[in-house]
Amino acid sequence: MFNQYAILPTHCLEEKSSYYHPENISDIVHLDSSALLVFTDFHIRPPEKTSRHILASAALEKMKFANIKGLIVIDDNDHIQGVVSSIDILGVKKTTAAQNNSVSPAEVTVGMLMTKTSKLVVFDFKDLSNARVGHIARLLHENSLQHLLVFEENAGKEQILRGIFSSSRLSRQLDMEIGRDMGSHSVAEMSQRL
Repeated sequence: MFNQYAILPTHCLEEKSSYYHPENISDIVHLDSSALLVFTDFHIRPPEKTSRHILASAALEKMKFANIKGLIVIDDNDHIQGVVSSIDILGVKKTTAAQNNSVSPAEVTVGMLMTKTSKLVVFDFKDLSNARVGHIARLLHENSLQHLLVFEENAGKEQILRGIFSSSRLSRQLDMEIGRDMGSHSVAEMSQRL
C-alpha cells in the first residue's frame, strides 16, 4: 500500500539536544536585536480571533484567558475586518460607542469598538529581514500603536496577515515602555536610545 513512497532517512536524537522556544518572551532583547526576535509569526502561533458581533466583555475575557492585549476581528469567511484591543474595551472608547449606538455599555459589541482594516497601520514581511527591534519600537511609538500587523503577499498578490508585533510584549522584552501610555521621561529616553 505504501510501497510507492521511498523510505526516508531517520536519525537518533543526540544526548543533551534542545528545542526551539518560539514564544520565549522572558528573553531580554535590545534595540539593535533582530526584529524577528519579537515577532509573533502566525506560521508558528495562530492568531487569537473574534467576531464583530461578540460582546466587548466576552472579547476581554478571551484576551485575559489567552494573556494577550488584542484580537483579530474576522467575518464568517475568515476575512479580517479589524483589530480590537483591551484598551479599546476598558477605555473611554467603550462609553462613546455605547452613546453613539444608543446601547448600554454592557451591550457594546466588538464591531462598535474595533479599528477597521482601512485604519490599521501594517508592515510588509519582506521588509523584516534587516529590521531591528528599534525600528519596530519607533513605529509602535510614533504611531501610538498597541499592535503592528505584518502582511505578506501570496502568489496572487493578495495581502495575507503573517504576524503581529505587540507593544506590551516588546515593552516587557526591552524593559521599557512602548506605545500609547508613555510619559515625557519615557519619550525622551526612547528618542535618545533610538
